[in-house]
Amino acid sequence: MINMIGKASALFCTAALVACSPPEANSDVYTTGQAQQAAQVERGKIISVRDVVLKDRSDRESETIGATVGAVIGGVLGNQVGGGDGRKATTVAGAGVGALAGSQIAKANATAKAQEYIVKKANGQTIAIVQQGTVYSAGQRINIITRGGVSRISG
Repeated sequence: MINMIGKASALFCTAALVACSPPEANSDVYTTGQAQQAAQVERGKIISVRDVVLKDRSDRESETIGATVGAVIGGVLGNQVGGGDGRKATTVAGAGVGALAGSQIAKANATAKAQEYIVKKANGQTIAIVQQGTVYSAGQRINIITRGGVSRISG
């Protein structure tokens, strides 16, 4: 029974760590709420492209969540080893190692690679759009799709 609770706790905590992943700013992914909704479309030309990093939340917040979840997983797994004082030691060690690992996993999952596009619209206005997904090149003509104040580009 205790082993089953440990496995269930580990599974739950792993799911919580995955939930720390940032939302995508992806040109290729739409939510169901965005489907069949009219959007304004303008033409433009990409002036420049550079790689950027998206951060979901502060590093401290991500690391705290990750460390907490990792400590729970590590403690539960450490508690499955040994007996008596040995079990206490492995529980504490497991919690410490889990906290460190969880912190690093959460920190890595709180960032994602994306591109920043500087685009000159057909009306002469220059804008910047940051998104993931299909990578476009400088000089490429694209569509700028805007709905509800959110813009993305597509080929």
